[in-house]
Order: sequence, then structure tokens, then C-alpha cells
Amino acid sequence: MSCEINDEEQVPIIDLSLLNHGLHDHDTESTFAQLRKACEEWGCFLVINHGIKEEIIHQMDSVARQIFALAKETKQKHGSGGWNVSYMADLAGVPFYESIGVHGAPDPTAIKKFSEHLWPQGNPEIRKIIESYTCGVEELTNNIIKLILRSFGLSEYYSSFQFVGHLRMNYYNPPPHKKGGSTTHTDQNCIVVMYQDSTGGLQVESKSGKWVDVKPLDNSLVVFMGDSFTAWSNGRIHNVLHRVVCEGYSRVSVPFFYFFSDETLINAPPQMVDNDHPRLYKPFIYADYSNFWQPKKRLRLMNRQSFLTETEEKYLENFAHILNE
Repeated sequence: MSCEINDEEQVPIIDLSLLNHGLHDHDTESTFAQLRKACEEWGCFLVINHGIKEEIIHQMDSVARQIFALAKETKQKHGSGGWNVSYMADLAGVPFYESIGVHGAPDPTAIKKFSEHLWPQGNPEIRKIIESYTCGVEELTNNIIKLILRSFGLSEYYSSFQFVGHLRMNYYNPPPHKKGGSTTHTDQNCIVVMYQDSTGGLQVESKSGKWVDVKPLDNSLVVFMGDSFTAWSNGRIHNVLHRVVCEGYSRVSVPFFYFFSDETLINAPPQMVDNDHPRLYKPFIYADYSNFWQPKKRLRLMNRQSFLTETEEKYLENFAHILNE
């Protein structure tokens, strides 16, 4: 795995306070243009002034660390819901990495079930923090989607979307002089809003083909566009390739994934298709795409070589690209 980094390019920073006051002044319109460009050119950006209290974010960081400090046998009790929801560790493709998920968060029932897997009494205090954080990040995620649609002049489509939330907690802990991290990948869902701690290690590939550090910024969150949003936008929204590389230090991140509901038809609206942008993807049901990529992703995570490569199978293109028919 190469760690050559381009310091000349920087991931865009979007100030949400300039978009949420409902005005149509120069700063607002300029920020909407920046948001659209970030989606088209990067598929990734940082958000500041996002509305989630810093205290809640710090509490969520603490909760993640407390969970990963539990005995491995305890964490393995959270084994329901499939491989991508359960506790994961010791996978060759993601060395020195652990992950655990709460599918359906911020639904209190889902969070309660999760906490009862790890603590006999369910740990009400931690459950409350997870619920508070995920309620805030779900509201923020919906707001970001609305703002992205508005930046493309497509606000009317938001009401037709149905989503399912999934919170993951990630812990990277390579020993001295050892590299840990994640495989190079895109996200297959719609959008991800992620907290990362101050240690760094997250990198995205720019359209110039260079790796760029997503440098931690106080009280910011990272937003990624996923494959299914790319397909819905007829390729206008970029699904960014990204990875984590850390050596000799621990790192915590807490991504909140927003999946289209299984029955959602992913079909680019007519406003996204024209002579300059011919239709790229055939319409598909999201569940069919999920069933396509999940077993492939699982095999990739189990393969040591996956961590060493800078590419990933183009799941979306192989599944739905019209030229592949």
C-alpha cells in the first residue's frame, strides 16, 4: 500500500450555518455552489457548524472506547443481524481493526437490544448517549441530503426517499511499527456522516488520482457519498474511494450509514439525464444491489492482499452500468 500523499489538494469544508437560515444572499448561493462542486468533484467534504453539540460527540467517542475495552468474549455476544452488523475483528483485509454496529439506530428498540448483548442490565447510561448521538446525526444526515438535492435543483425528490440508519464504531490499534487500517473502498449505501478522532489516518482519492489526507478539524464531521447515491444521480455525484492507514497509534471513528430501504428503486430522475450526461446505470432495486456486493465485500475483508492494494472492484459499474449489459 502506497502512502504517497498530495498536500496541495484539500477536502472541501462546508459551513452549514450558511445554508440553514433560509436566506438567498450571496454567501448562501456561493455555499450551495461549493456543496454541489464538492459532491461532483470529491464525493466527500467536512461539515462545520452542523448543530450537534460538541459534548455529545465527545460522549459518543468515550462510549466507543468503553465498548472496545470490553473483553472480546463480551463483544462477540453481539452476533445478530449478519456479518456486517455484528462484532468484527481479526480480519486479514483490515489488520488491527475492530468494529461493531447498531443497525436501525436511532430506534430505541435497536439500541436497547444492542446494549443488552453487552451488559446484563443493558447499561441505560450508554444507551442514552448512543440514542442522543444517533438522533442528532440522523437529523443532520437528512438535512445534508436535502441541501445536496437543493444544490442540484431537485428538492422535490426528497419526499420519495426512505432510509434505514446504521451506526458503526471502528477501532484501529496497530502496535508500534505496524500498519493498520481499512481496505481501499467506496461505500455502497447512499451517504455516510462520520465522526473521526484527532489522530488522522483517513485518506481519500482525488479525481487527479492522488491520495489526500482528510485532516481532522475540531468539531467537524466527514461526509461521504455512496454508490447508490451516485447511481441515483446518474454519476453526477461522485462515490469517493477512501481508506484508513495508521501506524503505531490507535484511532476511533463512528460512521453513521444511511441506506436506501431495501425496496427503493434507484433510478436517475430525468433532470439528471441529457445529451451531455447520457444515462449510465440501469434502474435497480436497492436490495438486489446489496445482495450483490455484500458477499464480495466479505471475501475482500478476509483477504490480506486487499489491505495492500489501492484499488477495489467497481461494484456499481459491474452491477448496473449500462455499457456492461
